[in-house]
This record gives sequence, structure tokens and C-alpha cells, in this order.
Amino acid sequence: MTGLQRLSLLHWNLHGLPFTRRWKQRCAAVAQSVSELPRTPDVLLFCEVWTWPRWRVLSQALWPTFEPLSPPRSNGLLPPGGMVAFRFSGSPWARIRDHFEPFRHRGPWWRLWEGDGFAGKGTRRLILESEGLCVGLMQTHLQAQYGRRRYTVVRDAQLKHLTASGRQLARETTIVVIAGDLNTRPTEQNFARNLTEWMDLTESLRLARTATTIAGKPSEWIDYILVHQSAAPLIARTSVQLLSASSANGRISDHHGLYTLITLLQQPREACGSARPIPQQGTLGASVANRQK
Repeated sequence: MTGLQRLSLLHWNLHGLPFTRRWKQRCAAVAQSVSELPRTPDVLLFCEVWTWPRWRVLSQALWPTFEPLSPPRSNGLLPPGGMVAFRFSGSPWARIRDHFEPFRHRGPWWRLWEGDGFAGKGTRRLILESEGLCVGLMQTHLQAQYGRRRYTVVRDAQLKHLTASGRQLARETTIVVIAGDLNTRPTEQNFARNLTEWMDLTESLRLARTATTIAGKPSEWIDYILVHQSAAPLIARTSVQLLSASSANGRISDHHGLYTLITLLQQPREACGSARPIPQQGTLGASVANRQK
């Protein structure tokens, strides 16, 4: 009988701008919200954590339950694309490869008040392996919209870049999952045009009731968990739930979180077999651990 393998993950845009207040309290609230989930996520994927000091505070709030996965180019001035990840210390999933690829198209750098032009947004590709089953996680954050400036052409190019990369990754792994803030509504033409090969795991939750991933904006949905259609025969079941942007101690973010559990039929492929797992903690991660001793 074919066995089952479970992968659970959390995507959350934390809106961690350098000048935002109460960051330590907000990180503590994130850790509390995660601890109340029915199953501890194997991987936490956060975006808009824009500085290393912000990252260190978040790491301390999640330690020791979660180990920080130091981003590629962790010696840079900022976390690449403002995206960071953490692995549950008891998870069977091991990180095999980790690569960040910036988008070639973005808003103009000279609109400093928008930030997207110099934020270095892109896609982080995490390859995970457990018992021979290989998963490609694509963490991403697309160009934002600002008033009348929709940046439709820029986002369209970024979606094309994202899906082409995902299509390639699907040839190397058992399943490919995109988790991120696409800054694109499901009713927009470029959403349907570019994501024909992808299953939207958030769709049933979105359609079941008037739901939103943006706090205070009813029916505003721009965060997604997508799975490449090539993995459809291997998926036994999925579930998605929202984590509230509000806590007992105040607002955590302007986005709600998306928690996803994917149950897979255990049919291993050889793509991950020749790769050696890389350390779960990089230099920066180890420094966080040392401070907790």
C-alpha cells in the first residue's frame, strides 16, 4: 500500500518595514499564533522582513521550535527580497538546495516612496527532501500596486518569470508549491493568463465565504498557495486556513497568514537522491542559537 507524506507550511507577509513599531511584540504574537495551529508547520515563509535586525528578532521569537534557514546571499545588506524562512526543528523535511533569483522587471528605482524599484524582489527556491520525496518551494513577492499605478505590465512579466521557473522545477521534483504575495487579484486577466498550469489551493477558502488576505479590506485577496498541475495525481488531500492579522495584543500585520497542509502519496523520485542536505543553520542562524544558550 502506498504511504502518505505530509507537508505543512505557513506563508505570511509580516509588513516588517524598518520604521514600523512594536516589532518585538508582533513577532511574539506570530510565534503564539503558530503554536496554536493544529499541526506545527514544517516550514514558515515570511516576506517583508526587510532588515537583518528585524530577522534576528523574529528568529529569537521562534527559537528553539523553529530553526532559521539563512537565505542565500545572507552576507548582503538586506535579506534577499525581504523573504526569510524557518524550519520546524522536528520536521522530517531537510533542506537540499536554496537559491534566490531576483526579478528582471520591476518598478522604477527613483520612486523611492514606493520601494519596489530597489527592494530586490524575486523568488526564493527551497528544495526539501523527506524519505525520497522531493518538494520545490517557491517563495515569492511581486510588484505592488500604488493607487492608479497598477504596474500590470511589470507584474505580468514577473508572473511569466515565476511560472517558467516553476515549470522547470517541476521536471526536477515531485511537487512544486508557490507561496507568496502576488499583489494580484484572482479577477485580473494576468492572473488567469499566466497561471493556467497551477492549482490554486486557496480558491475553495476564498469562494466559501467573503474572505480576504488583507486586514480591513473585505474581499481583497492577493496571497496564494499554488501547486503545479503535474503533481495532481500525487495529492491525496489539502487544507488551507487563515491566520488572523490581529492578536490579543494588537495588530500583527496588514496581511492575514495562510496555513496549508498537503498530504501526498509517497511515490519517491530520484531528483533529490544525489544532493547532500545543506546545514539547517547558517552563520546568522547559529548566532541566534548561541544567544539563547
